[in-house]
Amino acid sequence: MIEKSTFQFLKDLERNNNREWFNDHKKTYQQAQQNFIFFINELISSLTQIEPDWQGLTAKDCIFRIYRDIRFSKNKQPYKDHFGAHIAKGGRKSSGPGYYIQIKPSGSLLAGGIFNPDSQQLKAIRQEIDYSSKEFLKIVESKRFKAYFGKLKGDQLKTKPKGYEKDHQMIKYLRYKSFLMMYELEDEEIFERNLIFKLLRISEEMQPFNRFILKALS
Repeated sequence: MIEKSTFQFLKDLERNNNREWFNDHKKTYQQAQQNFIFFINELISSLTQIEPDWQGLTAKDCIFRIYRDIRFSKNKQPYKDHFGAHIAKGGRKSSGPGYYIQIKPSGSLLAGGIFNPDSQQLKAIRQEIDYSSKEFLKIVESKRFKAYFGKLKGDQLKTKPKGYEKDHQMIKYLRYKSFLMMYELEDEEIFERNLIFKLLRISEEMQPFNRFILKALS
């Protein structure tokens, strides 16, 4: 489980996002990092119950670095204010659908789907939504989907995508550029003993949509 000291480190980092403070608290960071690594390995182990071909995947494959690339960013803070991991076949470098877990004070979440697919992937996903509209709607407009995730999330085009008419019956979904499900976690939930079990149950609810995206890309 996530330790309170890990959460406290992230709170302190948010207030002191500079290299001098980080270097002075390097040992605290390493302890928090190890806690997150252990947590992700436990989560992966649970997820193999519903994704059996992920056997052999490790936290090292999935966890993102805490160091930010500030070369082309207006935000010059050197460190991220959260721990994050993309759990999918291929780990964090995967371009396909998976499960993204973020641990952040007042900002923890579990997300599924696919973020910022390339042009060929986007074309394939839109085509699958068009061709298999009934299957798609059965997933994203189901009571369970709405109860867990509200609605599909992600950036959208302001107009219609190339090759589709503006009055297409699926246009509201064809405009999406990322296709995401998000389940926000309260801070208190992070320290619950059943957190891994809860995340597994949420992931099971995400799986049909992830499978739809995977089918589109295969």
